[in-house]
Amino acid sequence: MNFRHFLLFIVIICFFSCSNSSVNPDVNKYIIVSGTVHFADSPIQNASVVLEGPNQYIGLSNNLGKFEFNQVKPGSYEIAIQYQEPVKGLSRVELSKELENDTNFGNLILPQIVHFLEPNISNDTALGLVWTKSVEPGFKRYGLYRHNNESFIARDGELLFMSESLDDTLYVDSWPNSSSIYFYRVVAEYDDHGITESNIIYWIIN
Repeated sequence: MNFRHFLLFIVIICFFSCSNSSVNPDVNKYIIVSGTVHFADSPIQNASVVLEGPNQYIGLSNNLGKFEFNQVKPGSYEIAIQYQEPVKGLSRVELSKELENDTNFGNLILPQIVHFLEPNISNDTALGLVWTKSVEPGFKRYGLYRHNNESFIARDGELLFMSESLDDTLYVDSWPNSSSIYFYRVVAEYDDHGITESNIIYWIIN
């Protein structure tokens, strides 16, 4: 290739590069996504925030409950905000949103956690499970789950009980004689994509 042909080749490449940029001027566009996480009526620190879409972004809320992601690629995202309370369990909100421009979610409210009270064992063949009544608006249902693994998440357990009644906060489980120990979690679901998973309690018979 002589020098003139080389120059012509460079001009053609530049032409098509410029043309593609003008057709899609947002190809290198990035946006800012931010918000403030609240739990139990206050901004909460160390809530995890995950954006899952064209790219994945993971962060934590600061001491004012605020989070911010810079350089977010626009697109359709699943957003999960979660806080693990040391004693009672975890609270989570999940959202789906198209993010095309800078977005501030404002205050994101995590529901208070429905959690177990001290279990009442009436004898070696039955366990009374009692949990706190939900105080959040938009309540949908309770679900009670059982598993033989201490670290289980609710969806991996056996569903024992489900109720849409706010006052159904008691369940009596009968010993199934197939294991020496069982672990339990109660879940509360809400209309605004909120969910809580309680502390885990166990039942063991020697």
